[in-house]
Amino acid sequence: MQTLYNHYHQLHQIPELDNQLNKTCNYIRSYLQCYRCQLSYPIKGSICAYFSFHKSQTLAFRADMDALNIQENSDLPFSSIHTNCMHACGHDAHMAVLLSFAEYINQQQDLNYNILLIFQPSEETTGGAYKIIQTSLLSTYHVIHVFGIHLWPNLKKHVIASSSSELMACSSTFALSILGEHTHAASTEEKKDALLAASTLLLQLQIYNEQNKHSFIFAGTLHSGIATNITSAKSDITGTIRALYDNDLQAAKNYLSSSLEQMKRQYKTTYQLQIYDGYPILKNNRQLFSLCQSQIPYITTYTKTTFLTDDFAFYTQKIPSLYFFVGIGDSPQLHQSNFHFDEQILLTAYRLYQDLVHIKY
Repeated sequence: MQTLYNHYHQLHQIPELDNQLNKTCNYIRSYLQCYRCQLSYPIKGSICAYFSFHKSQTLAFRADMDALNIQENSDLPFSSIHTNCMHACGHDAHMAVLLSFAEYINQQQDLNYNILLIFQPSEETTGGAYKIIQTSLLSTYHVIHVFGIHLWPNLKKHVIASSSSELMACSSTFALSILGEHTHAASTEEKKDALLAASTLLLQLQIYNEQNKHSFIFAGTLHSGIATNITSAKSDITGTIRALYDNDLQAAKNYLSSSLEQMKRQYKTTYQLQIYDGYPILKNNRQLFSLCQSQIPYITTYTKTTFLTDDFAFYTQKIPSLYFFVGIGDSPQLHQSNFHFDEQILLTAYRLYQDLVHIKY
């Protein structure tokens, strides 16, 4: 499978961001156009390959394509040639597996289903999966299931793991402005200090995080104040809310709102809060997982859940779908500038796709 490894090396060297994936798409297209498939481009930065076996139903396999704004520091002989851009999340591996899988599908004379390969942009940014679903792609090709993979550190090498329910968290972001008044620090009048109010709020959020295992509220930025001796009239906070279950997401939002009301009463401040929902919970289909595990014995049950998110969750909301973690062992963590892994793991993922395509669903 030298072609599989070569695809990985070539794609690793040309990382691109969001949906600005000209080099990546050109590379993938240069191979797909040689196969007996129909190519389509449902959204910017995407490329899809449909292999017809004249069946009424279709199986879809998805690979995310975009990289991260990170300067690579891996010392790999095929390191990124683009400054401050790197495949530090394994999307190059996902694409390499799917592109090699396309060659395998092209060699088949007959299968139980048609096959749709989705090379999708913007997983790291705006949710390319959601935009794909908003098109008619899945319905046009009568897709009944979507499959996907993700390389997974701290999972033993070559282990394929998934679950029958929630696998990855949902996410929301928030933008908060706490409004007080400018008052001299030496003044004896009542102070409406937005910085003090923000500090108290952050301590309340930490208490919440320590008491809850299935959700958290994290403040990533705080900007406040204009001088050393003047109370702050405004504190701007941005952060994220993560939850493993829908009820916990709503509970976290409710806690944030009640904490803000308490802060308002205590410090006589006001506030403006905006919450933006991001990716939903990635929830596998129970029946599909059971079927695949019964037919492919090496699929193990992943008993943990993670607060990381993935826009594959949008596919799981639309139709019965299944997402797999591919163990890469004790490697650098995802989104690290030195991220790398044992390339033999690519073959493990490739064989999973081969086995999945021969199941009768």
